[in-house]
Amino acid sequence: MDSDDQELLKLYQKSIYDQSLQINYNYTRYTNREIAKVKSIKLAEFLNISKVYAFNCPYLSLEHSPQNLTECSINNCELKSISGIEKMINLISLELKDNNIADISPLKSLTKIEILNLQSNQIQDISILENLSCLEKLYLNNNKVNSLQGLGKQLQLRWLNLQLNQVTNIEPLSTLLQLKRLILDGNQVEDIGSLCNMNLEEFGISNNKITSIEPLKFSKSLNELNLARNQINNISVLSEMYGLRILDLESNIIEDITPLKGKYIYKLLLGSNNIQNILPLAGMEPKELTLQYNEKISDYSILRNMTDVKYLDLSSCKLQNASFLHQMTELITLKLSCNKINDIAFVRGMRRLHHLDLSYNSIIDLTPLQCVDYNTTIYLHGNRICDMKAIKNHDLHNITLNFNYITDYTHLDQDEINEMEEPSAELVHQSNILSKINQPQNYLQMMFNRKRDFLEQFEMNMYEVNDQIQRALEEQTIYVQTFVMLMNESECCQ
Repeated sequence: MDSDDQELLKLYQKSIYDQSLQINYNYTRYTNREIAKVKSIKLAEFLNISKVYAFNCPYLSLEHSPQNLTECSINNCELKSISGIEKMINLISLELKDNNIADISPLKSLTKIEILNLQSNQIQDISILENLSCLEKLYLNNNKVNSLQGLGKQLQLRWLNLQLNQVTNIEPLSTLLQLKRLILDGNQVEDIGSLCNMNLEEFGISNNKITSIEPLKFSKSLNELNLARNQINNISVLSEMYGLRILDLESNIIEDITPLKGKYIYKLLLGSNNIQNILPLAGMEPKELTLQYNEKISDYSILRNMTDVKYLDLSSCKLQNASFLHQMTELITLKLSCNKINDIAFVRGMRRLHHLDLSYNSIIDLTPLQCVDYNTTIYLHGNRICDMKAIKNHDLHNITLNFNYITDYTHLDQDEINEMEEPSAELVHQSNILSKINQPQNYLQMMFNRKRDFLEQFEMNMYEVNDQIQRALEEQTIYVQTFVMLMNESECCQ
């Protein structure tokens, strides 16, 4: 027994469970240093182990692979070559995710595999997969796949994940009539016509170049559909899909949502479209609803009856009056940022709120927030707040109040004042950064309007504003220089 086998035997003695070896510090009592010594799993054959789970073993090689394994997971091990894995002819389940694998040709002899996970590698050519006729679940997400040649013969395939690749043509998938779950998010697909005969239950094709979803008209079994971030304007084919439960249509160019009438959809995402009328949603009782960046909607009254909604996003909808929300007492997350709201009395009955975003509105009076739970995270930055006594008993660590006009800190201690002056950047980031990225033009226009309103209301001198900005930039430069100096001193000390 060589030294590598001895190291593996030590780990085996610590981690044996149900005829499996887990080389993973999350599940066993050995150290990272012991894990780093593992270079081979060949001893598994002599120990009658049928399953091996390896994680974060940077020196591991598959050159001497055991034949008796039926299940093997080697994840995040910096693997570049899988040469030797062809000996594992009894494998039924194989995971090689989060490595640096480009060549998967050694897999062609593993004809018993039913579950194959190759996500997050460097794979481009998947043609050898045509030999794996028993495949039922295949994960290729986050690779460099640009051609699906080789998948057309996987007639038993039920799950296929190709998210975040470079696929343009999905014609080879037309023969996979057993597919129930197909994920193509983040590719370059323009035409889904080859899917017209499929009986999918879950389909994701967000962030592609789709203009028509007509080929889905026969997909009556769909219960989860993600069409976000495409160029879709007509959703009439959805009118017959009564089984839909999760539907994401965000960031398209949809105006008419009449086809959604009469549906029971519990997660409905409609943000960033051109919707003008939401009356077709009457009678629907979703648990999650997003309508952000739909600035043409004038009547929100039907939302009064959606009393079971837990998550609601109405950011950037040009709302001035949100009183229609007062009956939605089951809300856990409510997002109303970038509107023109000044009265927040509607929150008085929302005692289940955990997350409330009221940033960039025209709020002055915070009294209604006295009814909100002490630990609720509240975003109030960018309003017209002068007095914060109404929330003096709230946990200020969970509130952002920057870009307001608060001057009275008498009821706060020094720590709380520091929180006021330097509010949590993380909270602000979580609230706004995604909307800034997805809707840069809308966001910039909103910020321009906000600055203009501030200037008009307080008659601030533009030179003073520019001077403040210049001083802030100079301070930031000083902070960076100081940080670099400290880092250099730290390195010298070491």
